[in-house]
Parts: sequence; structure tokens; C-alpha cells
Amino acid sequence: MRGWYQIASHLHMTVQEAQAKITSSEFAEWIVYLELEINAFNTQNYYLAQIAAEVRRGHVEHPEKVKVEDLLMKFKFEGDKQKVLDPETRAAQSKSFWKAAVGYTKPKD
Repeated sequence: MRGWYQIASHLHMTVQEAQAKITSSEFAEWIVYLELEINAFNTQNYYLAQIAAEVRRGHVEHPEKVKVEDLLMKFKFEGDKQKVLDPETRAAQSKSFWKAAVGYTKPKD
């Protein structure tokens, strides 16, 4: 259902209007477009990934192996459904991703 809301938002119409005007084949094309769009990186994404890469390079044995592209998060849009997670779960996943990406380990007491 989320796909319909995103399409309607892009087209500046209600979900009901979008469902009435869009064919199933056009809907499938929209889903492909939305998946491409969600993974389109802008300059801010690269800037933040570069910062994370520099932090990571300061904590690894082979800093030349750390690539900015490896730190860009990719998302998956599945058909007309995208699993919507509660904010706490999304925050935990994000923290886990970035801790692993920069090589964070819990300090020993």
C-alpha cells in the first residue's frame, strides 16, 4: 500500500485517484522507479560517508581498504510494500550499521 501513497505524492493526487488512473503495468514501472530513487545518493550522503570512512581508517590495520562506497546505506523497496519499522527499531538498526562501519567496539571496563 505504501507504493500507492508514494506514487500519489509524486503525482500530487489522492491514492484513490492514482489507483483509478494507473494501470498495473504502469504501477510496476513506478515501483522500479521508486526503488531507484530511494537509493539515489546526493552530495550529503557522500559527505557523511566520507567522514565515516575517515573515522574508520583511523582505527584499522589497512586503511587503504576502507572505501566510501561501502559506507553508503542501500535500501530495498519491495513491490507495493515497504516494511515500516517503529522508530526505536530503525534507530537500533542504524546504530548497529554505523558502529560496524566505523569499527566501534565497546570499551573494556
